[in-house]
Amino acid sequence: MSLTIPSFFSAEDKRSQKVKKNIIASTIIKVVDGVTNLLIVPVTLGYLSSYEYGVWLVLSSILSWINTFDIGLGNGLRNKLTESLAKGDQEASRKYVTTTMFVLIVIVVVLICVFSPLIMWMNWYSALNVEESIVPNLRSIVYTAFVLFCFNFAFKFIGNVYQALQLPAISNLIGFLGRFVALAAIFICSKIIKGNLLIVSIIYSASPLLVCIAFYPITFKTLYPFLSPSLKCFDRSCIKDLLSLSVLFFLLQLGGLVLFAMSNFMISKWFGPDEVTPYNISYQYFSLALVVFSLLITPLWSAVTDAFAKGEMEWIKNTHLKVKKLLLFIGALLLVMLFASSFVYHIWVGDGISVPFHMSALLALYVYITLWSVGYSYFLNGMNKLKIQAINTITMAILFYPVCFFLSKPFGVNGIIIGMCLLNIPGAVFNYIQFNKLIGRKATGLWAQ
Repeated sequence: MSLTIPSFFSAEDKRSQKVKKNIIASTIIKVVDGVTNLLIVPVTLGYLSSYEYGVWLVLSSILSWINTFDIGLGNGLRNKLTESLAKGDQEASRKYVTTTMFVLIVIVVVLICVFSPLIMWMNWYSALNVEESIVPNLRSIVYTAFVLFCFNFAFKFIGNVYQALQLPAISNLIGFLGRFVALAAIFICSKIIKGNLLIVSIIYSASPLLVCIAFYPITFKTLYPFLSPSLKCFDRSCIKDLLSLSVLFFLLQLGGLVLFAMSNFMISKWFGPDEVTPYNISYQYFSLALVVFSLLITPLWSAVTDAFAKGEMEWIKNTHLKVKKLLLFIGALLLVMLFASSFVYHIWVGDGISVPFHMSALLALYVYITLWSVGYSYFLNGMNKLKIQAINTITMAILFYPVCFFLSKPFGVNGIIIGMCLLNIPGAVFNYIQFNKLIGRKATGLWAQ
């Protein structure tokens, strides 16, 4: 089975060629980004203790909930902007960009005003099961990171703009540069300043923000001035258009964050911050397969939106067959990664962090289930068919805590991973069924929504 880029999309139409170019560019960026992600873990662990690093992993995952407060506007912008660009409507395109940006700014102001008093009042040591003697300035760390996360939240829509332009490679480049700046800054600090969790929180939180700010004039003044946000282009009617999709995208984002943020929080609360570190190291390792898969299919989302808007269902069908083959290939890759995991952990983080094999096996299984779900959700998202995904996500979010609590009693941290696997299976199955009904023109009722 060949999965080289030239054969991945056999059709030589303009859309397929654009997808190919973005896959090639994204592959190069993601390879370098993958190395950066691998390096940043041992560099940070060399600067902080395992305990402090575990605390930061929990905090960063909790603060990632800030991203849900865009109520899905970023992905709503992605689809609506793709549609308006496909129709050649530059005026509508600029209105969508402007309206999204100003709504995000308003949300940030509200977030800071509402949550600042709560953060300063809350006992974070008790909430996260953290020893004050090890992390003496936890409240300052949380608040500083919170404010920086909020500002980054206001600028991250630039990545959605590039995705709508069917240039996800640029969006990937922005993400990579943010992580590279963080890696370089932590490495420098490790040579001149004693380990400090506050410094690490500032570096991790501020690095992506600085990159997004740098890309703002590049994007809207140099490359795409016709999309430049302007107050005169703000249009309240666009909010309704964006929200018609955004609310559903918000629910989908929420499901992902429940697993990402709550799993770290529950491990820290029930088993201590030390247990968060091996879990995250194993998760990051197997997530490399998800990264490989995502860089190949990310260009499809907006390409599918473009094809669906033009009624080119045959292109979608042919592309889907290639994605199925890719899923089988990634499954084999995960097996290889699993049996090589102990050796990789030793080379990557040394012998200071021990990751049990059964934890690795469960996380490999979880990632593969996620791959099947994501593989079909990209097609469904591109076609704006979101309701079944939203219903499944709500159900998963409701059940996640009690299921993991029940399973953690006999199985410990592994019980949480088992819960993650079980709760993700229905989504993978429903996405597969709905896509096949849609592509076979047999979808009716909820399946057609």
